Amino acid sequence: MESLREAIAVKGIPVIATSSTCTFALRDEYPEVLDVDNAGLREHIELATRWLWRKLDAGKTLPLNPLPLKVVYHTPCHMEKMGWTLTRLNCCGKFRGLN
Repeated sequence: MESLREAIAVKGIPVIATSSTCTFALRDEYPEVLDVDNAGLREHIELATRWLWRKLDAGKTLPLNPLPLKVVYHTPCHMEKMGWTLTRLNCCGKFRGLN
């Protein structure tokens, strides 16, 4: 947690993870299981799609060509537990042509 604390508190770098399980562990399980304090860090640790969605929701755009694809999606259990299910679904909706 010390390296995360330095990145977040000292350098102002957010911690962005691609795995919902890792994100959940860092945010919610480490304090209890490892008896470490993540006060002031938790809100700066987030899933890549949540980070991307916040950027898109703030008006940023994705300079991508349309993706004429039909996809099926399953929400990871840890993402659902964190309440971030709609984040990824909304993010997918920003890709033109994705159905």
